[in-house]
Parts: sequence; structure tokens; C-alpha cells
Amino acid sequence: MDSGPDKSLLNEPISKLGFSKDFVTVCELAGFHLLGDLIERHTGELLTLPGFSYHWLEEYINFLELHHLGDYIDPD
Repeated sequence: MDSGPDKSLLNEPISKLGFSKDFVTVCELAGFHLLGDLIERHTGELLTLPGFSYHWLEEYINFLELHHLGDYIDPD
């Protein structure tokens, strides 16, 4: 049975969600501490941040999809 999105993850620190150490560092340097902080930005905007690359974008998107949160990726 497939479970739905775990929206509680949006209020969790990025550092506690199993992302790579380097991803966490890039996010924290950009001022993102909670997953919900990242959700508020479009992927194109994330890519303009210093140190945020397609590699980190892929890690972020894979995490969201794994946790059934893919609808939060550029929801416009």
C-alpha cells in the first residue's frame, strides 16, 4: 500500500533528513535550514545560489519524490 506525502518533513531541519553533508552545507550557507525553506524557492532560483548545482538539485528532487512530495517541486 502506497503512503501519501509526509508533510511533517517540511518542518524538519535539512541536516536531519539524510541529505549528504555537502548538500546540507550548501543549503545552510544559503540560509536554508528547514526543508520547507527550500520548497518556497523554484528550482531555477536554487540553481542561481552560490554552490548550488544540478547535482544538488537532483539530490533534492530525488528526496522529494521518494517521500511523495514531488508536487512541491515548482508548483505553479
